[in-house]
Amino acid sequence: MGSVKSILNYDALCKVADTELPFRGRKQKEYPLRHRKDGRRYFTVEGEGNDRSFRIYNGLDWERVTLTQEAYAAKTADNEERLYSSGNTEYFQWVASPSELCVVSGDGLATITAKRMGQGNRLLLDYCLVDRYYGSFLSSAGHGGVIYRNLQKTKMFPVCVGMRINFDDMTLDPSSEYELIGRRVNRKKSKELHQQREEFLKVTKAMMSSIPKHVFADMSHELLKDHEIIEPDVTGSYRFWRMKDLKVIAKTKAKAFELMDSSPLDAAALFCCAYDTKGFWREANYGGRHKDTPVDYLYESMCRRIWEDTYRSNQLSVMESKSFEVGKPFPRSVWKYEFYQDGELLPQYVA
Repeated sequence: MGSVKSILNYDALCKVADTELPFRGRKQKEYPLRHRKDGRRYFTVEGEGNDRSFRIYNGLDWERVTLTQEAYAAKTADNEERLYSSGNTEYFQWVASPSELCVVSGDGLATITAKRMGQGNRLLLDYCLVDRYYGSFLSSAGHGGVIYRNLQKTKMFPVCVGMRINFDDMTLDPSSEYELIGRRVNRKKSKELHQQREEFLKVTKAMMSSIPKHVFADMSHELLKDHEIIEPDVTGSYRFWRMKDLKVIAKTKAKAFELMDSSPLDAAALFCCAYDTKGFWREANYGGRHKDTPVDYLYESMCRRIWEDTYRSNQLSVMESKSFEVGKPFPRSVWKYEFYQDGELLPQYVA
């Protein structure tokens, strides 16, 4: 396997540029990256001789460009495509540009330059590996975003803008090495917070084990209406509000934390709506089967999300930092990770 090279190997790209013809009918010389039938994935050459570098492209990037009313009218008159307007207040156009993925330089390293790292770019990077046993690029919320991980799960690193990688052996250039900082909850320091919530947890657990689902749902809906968290739609109905609105979620959680001591059950109902615990917001709007089932099945999930928010708002007092070795696996974490290089925060790709 050691003699096999990646298609992002510098010598391999030089060979393609020297022996293959560029695609016909294009404004610049563009060479096939994989095979000639795949015209969306290609590379261009900059420089000459041994000083050449190769820019790898994967399809198109689309950007929304805001226009003035005059510019919109002029482009419409010229029959330009992908022009849109929102009433008479907003005008914009979707503009395409080549989607650059990375740049391969004479030292054999690929510098990641992509604007985004969606599924298409990750799959192309997978294809550029020597073979599938080398691992894959994947998106992992628990690891903060896009990462590379080998098949044996002995090597792992985040994929960040500007990172320089040798695709022949999947090693990082020393200039791309990083400091990985994770966080974890210090159980001793968190005991005080648990004591503050102890009464709320006891009361809600007892009450949620006896209250039927339809009563809890109706109560939740009335609370959202009474505290003016949701507003009626044009028909005057409150039933079709959306618990996907971040402002509504923030208002609901704020009110729930406010009511924890004075009205524990009301607070629990609002928490279940804000966190959409096991899809509960649908129950609060549309009802469902098994209406007489107690809602104690929501309790554990609700508590987990409450503690997540509580720990986040008290990070300095209950959390401690932990460093991880460069290139080594690091566990999933709901507290995310931060990657530093020379004291500066690295922008990790988020799919």
